Formats: sequence, C-alpha cells, structure tokens
Amino acid sequence: MPRLLPRLTPAKVQDDQAVASAALAGDMASDGFSFALYLKHGEYNAALGAALLYLSLLYLRPVLETLLHRVQ
Repeated sequence: MPRLLPRLTPAKVQDDQAVASAALAGDMASDGFSFALYLKHGEYNAALGAALLYLSLLYLRPVLETLLHRVQ
C-alpha cells in the first residue's frame, strides 16, 4: 500500500544505508540518466501506467461520443 498512502513519519534507515544513499545521490547528480537505475527503482511503472491510460482514453473516446450523442 505504500504507493497509495504516503508515509507520515520519516523513514527509519540505518547509518550504513544513509551514507550509501547520500554517496549514490552525489554520484548520480553529475552522471545524468542511468537506465540501470531506471529499471532498478521500478520507474517503468509510471511509463506503463501512462501508456495504459492513453490507450484506454483512445478506446473509450468512440464509446463516449456515441453515448453523448444519444443524450443530445
């Protein structure tokens, strides 16, 4: 459920993870885009969701037009 509900308290991380995370953030700021990190962090979920949304809108457009023209 973490994708649907935001965390209200700060995340608890161990010191080793915090240092590694800070080092990674510093390294990535100068390197630019990394496809490996894109896949590792699951960012493809957003692209897949957007693609499915647009496809559903394309599919539903004729259906909605016919429904709206019947009402008028």
